[in-house]
Amino acid sequence: MVIDFHAHAFPDALAVRAIPKLAAAGNLHPYTDGTAQDLVRSMDEAGIDATVVANIATNPRQMHNVNSWAIEANGGRLIQFGSVHPENPEWEEELYRLRDAGVLGIKLHPDYQGFFVDQPQMFPIYRKVQELGFVLLFHSGYDVGLGEPIHCTPERLIHVMEEVDCSRFVLAHMGAYNQWDDVLRLVAGKNIYMDTAFCFGGRMPEELFDALLRVHGTDKILFGTDSPWAEQKAYVQDCRRLVPDPEVQEKILGGNAIRLLGLHSQEPTR
Repeated sequence: MVIDFHAHAFPDALAVRAIPKLAAAGNLHPYTDGTAQDLVRSMDEAGIDATVVANIATNPRQMHNVNSWAIEANGGRLIQFGSVHPENPEWEEELYRLRDAGVLGIKLHPDYQGFFVDQPQMFPIYRKVQELGFVLLFHSGYDVGLGEPIHCTPERLIHVMEEVDCSRFVLAHMGAYNQWDDVLRLVAGKNIYMDTAFCFGGRMPEELFDALLRVHGTDKILFGTDSPWAEQKAYVQDCRRLVPDPEVQEKILGGNAIRLLGLHSQEPTR
């Protein structure tokens, strides 16, 4: 079973506006039109069985609506993650709403949401997410569409790991995009997950990827693409090439995600 742990899709009416804007900001080529339907088409071409859709509440006002769509669109082959915004005073109630609706995870993007990952006011959110049994997916490292400052760096992540149980937290982009030397020095080997989103296709040096697999181990690496900003089919092929051992392939491409999300291994109906 192949699971893409990190992709994006939007309600149809929003996708038409959001994809061109985001593509221009990051000088990126989209490989889907940003809709859920086109994401499933891409999954079919790539041989991907299920995909985590990482929704982000980029401002406090939109938190409820973002999560309402995540709840509505959740299920089948699309595993929708919700999001809370730290400046919305109803973030705790929203976490309970998502939990009660069967949503399995939360996505936070410190750059878009305007917080540093180790700010003291974030720790109650992290602990409540942990208490309610969610997986927590962070954007980490540099964001090509936003630039400086980087709100989630390995140095700041260390402070979080000293205070909070991060065993169900996932650091996107192999720990911190474009800060992989610091990831290797500070984060690798800790009790936290990483995903491969936006790291293949020449974006991350292959020798650094190999080093992180050796130091961090292969039980806490999750296959992710960052679709539509990466082609899912090409990423599956890259993962199989870079991880030639079939047993390790199985873990990274799906087995680790199945365990983390508490899923069964039967492939969903296409």
